[in-house]
Amino acid sequence: MSEFTPVETIPDYLTLDEQEVVAGYCAGFRGDPEPGNQYSRSYWHGHKNGAVDAGHRAFDQHQARLQVESVSRILYSGVVQTTTPPPLPLDFSISKSTYTSRMAKPGSTG
Repeated sequence: MSEFTPVETIPDYLTLDEQEVVAGYCAGFRGDPEPGNQYSRSYWHGHKNGAVDAGHRAFDQHQARLQVESVSRILYSGVVQTTTPPPLPLDFSISKSTYTSRMAKPGSTG
């Protein structure tokens, strides 16, 4: 376990060094051991996320908090226009190819 405080907010994330985050991410994705205090908090944050994305460790509540804040800011900033998603087919027994063709050709019966 690291002695670094996990990043949970956008303002906190913006204090990190981007190049160190990327270097740490690559190391975590490769499966390198968790860095100790000889690396920066930026590197540690990147390592943790790379390890999660590669399946070497589980997603944790700190990452979830940062993700929720990120998505909330995007949705409520007006950057992304939210619309009602298309309805899912009620007949879940149709094949993937039939569903794909219906989605590609509106009005198609498959």
